[in-house]
Amino acid sequence: MKNYKKYLIVLVLCLTVLSGCNLPGLKNSHSDDDVRITSLGTSESQIISHMMRLLIEHDTKGEIKPTLINNLGSSTIQHNAVTSGQANMSGTRYTGTDLTGALKEDPIKDPKK
Repeated sequence: MKNYKKYLIVLVLCLTVLSGCNLPGLKNSHSDDDVRITSLGTSESQIISHMMRLLIEHDTKGEIKPTLINNLGSSTIQHNAVTSGQANMSGTRYTGTDLTGALKEDPIKDPKK
């Protein structure tokens, strides 16, 4: 029981210290001049995000080094990161997923629309 309390105290102290750190992708950990690109956990999203990063680096002749925020769980998380200012752009966005998930709209079932 004594060891359990020691481990618990060490765990709480570690979590307290780590919670004060600026981790990549969190607000205020980057300057306003940085470009942050989000991507989902899929291979397609990862590849497109890396392509966007490389294009930005190439077109700015290396003056801008974009940061990738990888493996976001869903398009809703991606949307929230962009709208809250934690990211500037998304690697991939899918119309149907964004319509029903991020924007909370009803799906369109009529093919004529």
